[in-house]
Amino acid sequence: MRTMFAIANSNPCDSIHSKDPAMPLLELADRLASIIETQAQARRLLVTTCVIDAHGNIVLLRRMDGAILISLEMAQRKAYTAAAIGMDTEAITPLDQPGGALHTLSSVAGGRYVALGGGVCVVSGDRPIAGLGVSGASTQEDISLARAALAGISAEKS
Repeated sequence: MRTMFAIANSNPCDSIHSKDPAMPLLELADRLASIIETQAQARRLLVTTCVIDAHGNIVLLRRMDGAILISLEMAQRKAYTAAAIGMDTEAITPLDQPGGALHTLSSVAGGRYVALGGGVCVVSGDRPIAGLGVSGASTQEDISLARAALAGISAEKS
């Protein structure tokens, strides 16, 4: 049986969707990180990639040589937030502003949640299975790298 992945274009979660979860999560995480690192090198960026499963456990944490130290923590927080809430972190940003529905989110769980772009949720069928976090470049570059990885996986599986 062939695993098919596609990117959902609707928010709150621009994610990988799979009807057949045959690819083990560690294999998927490794492939996502490889695509992100290839894209980052081509753009002369240094980043950290993190994948956290739906239970909040780290599946993969990989820092490119020279990526800033804070990127380790931020990639984890972005991945954790996307996995726990089932939303891309970019979509959370406006909700975390004063008066927003999730204004206090960043202070919950000892600051483990973040409202910075670069975290995306990974979905199998209708169920979130992981969060992918990218950090170390600008927010827009982190978002772009995460989306490029999802598109790369989708292209490989189609």
